[in-house]
Amino acid sequence: METQPSFFVSESNKPVYILLKSFLNDKFIGVVYGENGIGKTTFVKRLLDDEYINYVYIPASKISDIKVFLDDLDLDEPLVLVIDDAQHFTLDDFREIFKYYLTNKNLSVLFIGNRNLKQKLNTAGFKSIRAGMNFILELKPIQTVNELEKFLSYYLSEKGINIKFTRGALKYILRKTEGRIKDIVELIESLQGKRFVTALTFEKRKVLTYAASIVVVIAGFIGIFLYKADKLVASIFSSNKVVALKPKENETINPKEIKEKDKLIKQKIQEQESK
Repeated sequence: METQPSFFVSESNKPVYILLKSFLNDKFIGVVYGENGIGKTTFVKRLLDDEYINYVYIPASKISDIKVFLDDLDLDEPLVLVIDDAQHFTLDDFREIFKYYLTNKNLSVLFIGNRNLKQKLNTAGFKSIRAGMNFILELKPIQTVNELEKFLSYYLSEKGINIKFTRGALKYILRKTEGRIKDIVELIESLQGKRFVTALTFEKRKVLTYAASIVVVIAGFIGIFLYKADKLVASIFSSNKVVALKPKENETINPKEIKEKDKLIKQKIQEQESK
């Protein structure tokens, strides 16, 4: 009887799961590629763990010398070498790994990468490398609302989170994240504390974010206005041409003189504003 995976596998990716699983008990070299953030690494690791496969996982960026790294592998028993972000490997890197793979009966190799890896393998220079692969499999993002609903049921149950989603909310999440599991998880984590989520939940957040940005912009304009007004007044009253209104000791100011000084100040303000 076929055992079911302990992790989420969408209907779109079941063929990849079945084919990859079929190779695990034999010697193989192959590729799993797909968009960033769709869960390629988790998919591969969980499958290998489920099948009790002995493997070594390492990102390509962590291998400074490919020959030294390969020589350090313990190959006394079957081992799957999983290399992530393999799109960063050069042609010489792939050739070195292939040479090691062909001369070691216990070594299998699985490359993980994004779409750039597939494009690189399709170039003329990599023709022999591509021909030597047992498989090149594409892992896809979540495609439909039904797939998303099943993933959320699995993920929320695994994390012990109790959130209910309306159909409208699911459609919004799928549209917003384009089915990328990494983005879906980040969005769900931002909803912590909520028990029921509708499409309106996300629309309200958009409105609040927009309103907050408007407040910031208005506050900025007010700040600029007050700053300029303050500079204007300071400029006016620092001018030697403006006579102070404060009377000297034991001196009185007649109304006519005040009017003349007010007129002078208004004139000065108009001059400043026209500059």
